[in-house]
Amino acid sequence: MATADYRDSAGLIEIPPSAYTLEGFTEWTYSEAFPEQGRITFVDGRILIDMSPERYESHSKIKAVIYGVLVPFIYEQDLGEFYPDGARFKNESANISNEPDALFASWQTLESGKLTPPPFDVVPEGQHIDLCGSPDWVCEVLSNSSVTKDKKLLLESYHKASIPEYWLIDARGDEIDFQILVWQTDGYVAVNDEDDWNFSPVFDRHFQMTRDLNRVGRWRYHLKIR
Repeated sequence: MATADYRDSAGLIEIPPSAYTLEGFTEWTYSEAFPEQGRITFVDGRILIDMSPERYESHSKIKAVIYGVLVPFIYEQDLGEFYPDGARFKNESANISNEPDALFASWQTLESGKLTPPPFDVVPEGQHIDLCGSPDWVCEVLSNSSVTKDKKLLLESYHKASIPEYWLIDARGDEIDFQILVWQTDGYVAVNDEDDWNFSPVFDRHFQMTRDLNRVGRWRYHLKIR
């Protein structure tokens, strides 16, 4: 396959031909030639490079409130490890390597090796930049540039990876579309509670996401838990 080039403001990014396999892509991520900026996803032989900036009002603020609620909850309940934006995982069965907006792995998943760092003979201990296997939970916040990726490509790949729960959040419109998608054999199924609270089997809690205007007329998000 011919080499593909991608230009950004910092110069020229060259994608090596070997990167179009999961093994080759992983080698590229550990090389000095791998870009330091941008969201770069390998999914089933395709490489997607998203250089779009995140929108404060419909993206960054949502991630902040998710971290602010889930991290204390996970630590207080001693459920496992929460990994924020920038934590990459790869799954050979699903042929994917991606950095979700957030991911979570229970102690059982980590202790069983279902999600684990690469072997130390491949990557020195403590120097890994990805995890191998399947987390228990992933979250993606939609942006204009990620709709197809989040709602189709990643949806299918996360299901192939047997990830039990996928949170998909879209706050670009007049209302927040907050979906908790639960793994079923034929695909993910959205949890639809009658009172606007969605149940998370992974966290064994109900969640609701709302927003209102702050003192300067911009969005303030709330993730409620019960």
